[in-house]
Amino acid sequence: LIASGRVAFEQELGFRMPIKTWLRRAYVTNATSRYLVTIAIVSGLILTLFLFNSGAAEVGVAALLLIALVALVPASDLAIALVNREVMELLGPQALPRKACRETMNCWQQPSTVSRS
Repeated sequence: LIASGRVAFEQELGFRMPIKTWLRRAYVTNATSRYLVTIAIVSGLILTLFLFNSGAAEVGVAALLLIALVALVPASDLAIALVNREVMELLGPQALPRKACRETMNCWQQPSTVSRS
């Protein structure tokens, strides 16, 4: 059951998936854009919280923009860390497919010598 066949099959059976599964599938669809947008939103929230709690509102618009520009790098770094943590919590680790091996060669070790014929 791969790609769109799975969704059609689930609809045919009347399967109701848990909300966690639905959220995971929704996030993985167009994953790159949703990941970047999530980082931007979390960065904005962190920056907004910092600026409101720092008392920077009294310094004027130019100074506020300068403080926001300086605080943008640590805020985005924190946002990336938080989003990565939550994405790993949501998706979890997944096994990678094994590479095909010839029976004469051990897949876990590199050959010590290479002979050219």
